Amino acid sequence: IWGSLAEAYFNRKLVDSAKWAFSEGKKRGGFPEPILEFNRQLLNSCDKNAILVTYGDNITIPIWYLQTIENYRTDITAVDANLINTIWYPKYLKSESTLKMSFSDAAIDTIEYQEWKPQQVSIINANDSTQKFTWELRPTYMDNYILKGDRILLDIFQQNFFARPVYFTGNSDSSYNLYLSTYLIDEGLVNRVTTKVFDYNSDIVTISKNIYDYNIDKIKKDDIAKSRDAIFVLNGFRWAFFNNVYHLVAQANYDKAK
Repeated sequence: IWGSLAEAYFNRKLVDSAKWAFSEGKKRGGFPEPILEFNRQLLNSCDKNAILVTYGDNITIPIWYLQTIENYRTDITAVDANLINTIWYPKYLKSESTLKMSFSDAAIDTIEYQEWKPQQVSIINANDSTQKFTWELRPTYMDNYILKGDRILLDIFQQNFFARPVYFTGNSDSSYNLYLSTYLIDEGLVNRVTTKVFDYNSDIVTISKNIYDYNIDKIKKDDIAKSRDAIFVLNGFRWAFFNNVYHLVAQANYDKAK
């Protein structure tokens, strides 16, 4: 509630009011330290100037808090794959960040879902036309459509990919990652988009450096116990380690898996 209020203030250019809303939310337990610490480590998993596609209140809103109140990793642009279906949020992203987008504000007001068949889509590097990335985008809704948010996210991807690293939060779903799953490299809490299909059966699995940096040493046990959301979010660490173990075991690399 407090995070949504803060974002509503931001959308109206009322920065001080937004900071007030975040601060009040923190006082009332709305931003537990375990969730904030998880998201600090999530942000630190991304390279500088990255675009991070997020999904869910326990990720997106704490990132807003950290970037606003703590000035933490403000080089990263977080793009919520759910909110991008609204009218206000894409225009907010355009006005508040360095994110490139080809849609005008007027187009964002009227853009709708679109009938869609599985087809190849491409991105060409504006600075080097020999660099091209092509993949198959399938319908994301009812086997026949892509939604408004998909069209905007695709545009963001096409406009920014070769200029900025792009990540999705771990275990993203094809319904919002534009069917890029086979091009995602596991880097712990995040997956980086690459131009190469990674075959976990044949390509060598390299343990992400991020895995070695994750810890919960700063998080108090009592603070975790206060919030079911904190317990749910912190399980992200467990999944990050498990995914690496799974890929290593699949290649019979048992020493590293242990």
